[in-house]
Amino acid sequence: MDSVTITLNVPKSIADALQAQGLLEGQALSDFLEAALWYKQTSDEIERGWDERFAKSIDVLEAMAREARREHLAGKSLPIECD
Repeated sequence: MDSVTITLNVPKSIADALQAQGLLEGQALSDFLEAALWYKQTSDEIERGWDERFAKSIDVLEAMAREARREHLAGKSLPIECD
């Protein structure tokens, strides 16, 4: 069986605590690494999706900003009251 090296950015204190509790050994280590890898891949995919959707919406956002500016200059906007 080939070995695979996976680098995760887990703070040393967390890794040490898990190892001290015996959670970073055997099957538990395998499960932990699998979950961490899944989370990393999933979060990267979600971020790419947001980036793509945002890039596609630039024209719409610009049009909305122009419309809001026109309405504001025409006196059709109200001040926001913050407490």
